[in-house]
Amino acid sequence: MQRLLVLGGGTAGTMVVNKLRRKLDPADWQITIVDQDDKHLYQPGFLFIPFGVYQESDVARSRHRFIPDGVELVLGEIDRVDADAREVLLTDGRRLGYDYLVIATGSITSSRAAPIRISHPSSGSARRSWSRTASGARSLGRCAARCARRRSPATSASSSARARPSSRRCPTSG
Repeated sequence: MQRLLVLGGGTAGTMVVNKLRRKLDPADWQITIVDQDDKHLYQPGFLFIPFGVYQESDVARSRHRFIPDGVELVLGEIDRVDADAREVLLTDGRRLGYDYLVIATGSITSSRAAPIRISHPSSGSARRSWSRTASGARSLGRCAARCARRRSPATSASSSARARPSSRRCPTSG
């Protein structure tokens, strides 16, 4: 029996096991996928949280939900790959052998890695950064809501005043 081991249960790793489980005979192939936890976050969805299109619960799902029958999901933190022994060692001491290895460990978000810069007069500082995380998305949403309230035309303003652009730029715009 051939052993396929996929490191990373994010979008790429999940796509690999789903496609290969359909193509490879279960009698001939054992497929295992490893990730450190059971929480899959659809990171592009964070862009929609600040604007109320998605809630945080809309972008977080159990990894089990995306893994097909016939694929074993192993939860554990990867310590290292021993290519000579064809094994992956987990931090808890487990060893997973493989004949074929796919590394699909994805990316890590960081507030220092290409942050989106926003500014808001009430923030206490001239600039803040949004770190493409769920908490960052909520923070950006609060800032955008404050901005929208400040830009709303006064109810007593004339229609011509409402048609003129505001002299105050929304801090979340370019």
